Amino acid sequence: MTWEFILTKAGDIQAKYGGGDLTYALGRQLNELAKLFVDEELLTRLKAFAVKHRNMLSPTFLDEANEARMINTDWLRFQGVDACSWLASAAAGEHSSSAGR
Repeated sequence: MTWEFILTKAGDIQAKYGGGDLTYALGRQLNELAKLFVDEELLTRLKAFAVKHRNMLSPTFLDEANEARMINTDWLRFQGVDACSWLASAAAGEHSSSAGR
C-alpha cells in the first residue's frame, strides 16, 4: 500500500515539497521499507520509477531492495512452510484455550 501511494502520487509529493531533491527527506525512510521486499513485479515497477524520479530514492535503494527480495524469497522458500505451520498451530491452540474460558 505504501509503495502504491509513492508510485501514484510522486508528482503530488514533489510539488508539495518543492520538486527538488527529496532523497534526504524520503530516501532513508524508503530504504528502510526496501527490507520488506518479496515481490519481483513491484521491484520492476520501482526500477522504472527510479529512472523517472531520480530525486526521490537514494542511490542505493534498488540494490538494497533487490538484495532484500532475494533474502526474503529464500527465507520464505526454506522456512516459510514451517513458520506458517507453527503459526497455524499456535493460533489454533490460542483459539481453543480462549474458548474454554
